[in-house]
Order: sequence, then C-alpha cells, then structure tokens
Amino acid sequence: MRQQLLLCWASTLALMVLPSEFALSSGCGKFLPSGFSAGQTTSVPVPAANGQPIRHYKVHLSANFQNNRGHAIVFSFHGHNGDMDKQEDLSQLSQKGLLIDGAGIIAVYPKGKLGTDGQTAWQGAPYSAPGVDDVSSLRSSST
Repeated sequence: MRQQLLLCWASTLALMVLPSEFALSSGCGKFLPSGFSAGQTTSVPVPAANGQPIRHYKVHLSANFQNNRGHAIVFSFHGHNGDMDKQEDLSQLSQKGLLIDGAGIIAVYPKGKLGTDGQTAWQGAPYSAPGVDDVSSLRSSST
C-alpha cells in the first residue's frame, strides 16, 4: 500500500510540473491501428533504429478513448529487474475511470533493456546496458 501511495504521489507531482504548452490537442481524427481498441492493452514492438536495439511497449487506451479528443499520454517506467506487466499492475494507470482533464488517458509501459547484471534497467544506472540510449528511443517513439 505504501509503495502504491508513493507512486501515486510521484505521478501526481510529475503531472503538476508539466509546462502549460502540453495542453491536450483536439485529437488526430485517425482510426486506431490494427490490434488497438479502447479499453484494451496492446503489446507493441518498435523496430531497432539509429543504432538502438528493438524496444517493447505496452499501450493501454482508456475505455472512453475517442480519436477526435485529446488524451494525456502517461509513461510509467518499471524499476530495476521489473517488467511491463508488473508495472501496469502496480501503477494502476490502466484502470477504468481514470481521467486527466476530463478525458481518459493513454498509458504507455516501456520495457527496459537487460543491463550488465542480466536484469532490466534504464540508462544512467551503473548496471544499465552500455550504448543503450533510453532517452533518444523514448523521444523517437513518442513523436
């Protein structure tokens, strides 16, 4: 329970410090790609590019997802030796009814790469995989 409260507090704090230029758009109006549907979580592989390895994400679209309305995108990163499934469960960001600015969210759960200790990790940790640029990979996958 304490860990969930701490995570919730940290997520709320992160949302509070976002600059105002990150306001919700009016939506793109495009149809969902094959395999995606409102209220469901979909696993997405992102091909290797720019010298970076293949990446894996889980993406959850809220049950009230509409392509003509803006939805906040919230990234939730697991810790050392974590994975996407555990993070989705721990964060509870895929729960029905979760709203930001009156709209459901798009929750994204990236998977860390195996580090020098054989466990998943993120760039910057002393045991993270050499040469893996998580920041660059995240930027290119979210634009």
